[in-house]
Amino acid sequence: FYFMDKIRFVSRLASSALFVIVGALIIMVVFRGFNLARLFFGLIFGTAVSMSNFWLLSRDFYETRYGQPEDVQRWLLIRFLLRYFIIGLALLICLVNPRVHIIGFVLGFIAFQLAVFWSMFRWRK
Repeated sequence: FYFMDKIRFVSRLASSALFVIVGALIIMVVFRGFNLARLFFGLIFGTAVSMSNFWLLSRDFYETRYGQPEDVQRWLLIRFLLRYFIIGLALLICLVNPRVHIIGFVLGFIAFQLAVFWSMFRWRK
């Protein structure tokens, strides 16, 4: 039973992410003055960074629940700093690399988080 709930949650999350990414692509069409390939690469890169950030956060929840109490605080601090370091490094890559647009990155980063929140809202119904 638990496995089926997990599959249902992942399928809803994937459909929500697809919906939000299509919405972001429609927004990218509005920005016709920008290079669409750069915006698309930024969208994909931002979504990948957001997914990895979400995965690290889910591992943090697992560690706080099943880890040793004396190690949890140190673990959370290190992982917190690691997640923000990854986001900062990704933003730096967007600023330095001319093939990745910063607006596409931000849209992709926010799109996955909105998909997670939206799927959780739909899950409660």
